[in-house]
Amino acid sequence: MKKITLTLLLFLACVAGMAQGSKRLDLKDITSGQYRPTSIRNVVPMPDGEHYTQMNDEGTQITKYSFKTGEPVEVIFDVAKARECDFKHFDSYQFSPDGSKLLIATKTTPIYRRSYTAVHYLYPLKRNDKGVTTNNIIERLSDGGPQQAPVFSPDGTMIAFVRDNNIFLVKTLYGNSESQVTEDGKQNAVLNGIPDWVYEEEFGFNRALEFSADNSMLAFIRFDETEVPSYQFPLFAGESPHINGLEDYPGEYTYKYPKAGYPNSKVEVLTFDIKSKVTRTMKLPLDADGYIPRIRFTQDPNKLAIMTLNRHQNRFDMYFADPRSTVCKLALRDESPYYISENVFDNIQFYPENFSFLSDKDGYPHLYWYSMGGNLIKQVTKGAHEVESFLGYDEADGSFYFISNEESPMRQAVYKIDRKGKKTKLSQKAGMNSALFSPTMKYYINTYTNLDTPAVITLNDNEGKTLKTLEANNEKKSWHK
Repeated sequence: MKKITLTLLLFLACVAGMAQGSKRLDLKDITSGQYRPTSIRNVVPMPDGEHYTQMNDEGTQITKYSFKTGEPVEVIFDVAKARECDFKHFDSYQFSPDGSKLLIATKTTPIYRRSYTAVHYLYPLKRNDKGVTTNNIIERLSDGGPQQAPVFSPDGTMIAFVRDNNIFLVKTLYGNSESQVTEDGKQNAVLNGIPDWVYEEEFGFNRALEFSADNSMLAFIRFDETEVPSYQFPLFAGESPHINGLEDYPGEYTYKYPKAGYPNSKVEVLTFDIKSKVTRTMKLPLDADGYIPRIRFTQDPNKLAIMTLNRHQNRFDMYFADPRSTVCKLALRDESPYYISENVFDNIQFYPENFSFLSDKDGYPHLYWYSMGGNLIKQVTKGAHEVESFLGYDEADGSFYFISNEESPMRQAVYKIDRKGKKTKLSQKAGMNSALFSPTMKYYINTYTNLDTPAVITLNDNEGKTLKTLEANNEKKSWHK
């Protein structure tokens, strides 16, 4: 909420500045989009670390670009050229971890703030020795209806997803054969592999489903919201999308909504052995009213990270669970006199021997480096400022990349700390900077803005050198003069 408020203030300040000009602003001017800076949307880094992709505004093509030059290399997907393609545009996409497949989402239907269903398609990217696509036939992921929260296995041969609160598994090596993993899912009662409304809203995620590093296991959170009170509100036909069935009489939507003092969902973590089809419940020492805001398999297939919070959200515990023996061992505990920020969860990244962690145990949120045994190796950052996010660790040279507000609470900059502790500021302009790194940490796309400058988007190497300006929004800068 703090970031949303800051963004709103920055926007209003910009609008106020524009109002100083010769033309008086009205609401239509503001809402029309004419003052909105041009951005680069739908950018997805490729697994090879040397390229990124971008879908066009029409949702008909995906173009591959070089991280080194910022120049287009080729169109890797085109709805007009894909064989047996029965849709005219798509909404989003993701790569398999090995980069051999695209998972393309169409007919996306929102549920809550982050959750949605979509009809997904698989598209192969395999090339022959001449660089030509060997099979450009696109296939539906499933014929059983729209899917939710799809996730690839690390080797790209399987995809797990949720439909009607149950988990399904598709094996691409066997003609996209589909099997059902859970059977107890029920609306407003039991959810498997996806969070309930409270978790989605409070902890900012839409999938609670993970593959193990060796592709042998699925882990998921089961939410039992049977005892959570229900909330109802009316539904109307509306304009976009228009619901024909509600034109004459309004409908009603019911979902589980726990007010303060009322029970939350009962949660537990389960694993599914893909080969033996055995399901196990982890022996997690969770408070009766505790939360499980994330699960994540580490690079060790025998260590499933389970993150928990107490109801007051001021004690964070991370357990390493053995997915077969079900034994859970406490790896890390962090406590606060106030609360643990949800920013902590997604800033935990696992590497073969270490993991990252953000904590304000010294009074400010800083980056810490732990062994996979749960031992603190070092505090990476220090000082009277906040580390906003951990961007990644370069295993090749031991460098850490992160964003902090060291210069000012009203500014964000991109930084690098090498293995000797030398810190380098990579973003050169004072304002708000954000970064999207390649998987190899060799390149990043920087987005910069301040009160007088609309978004400037640049392609940079990991020393901060600008390789190319992707968007300068020069025509928008005249508003401030």
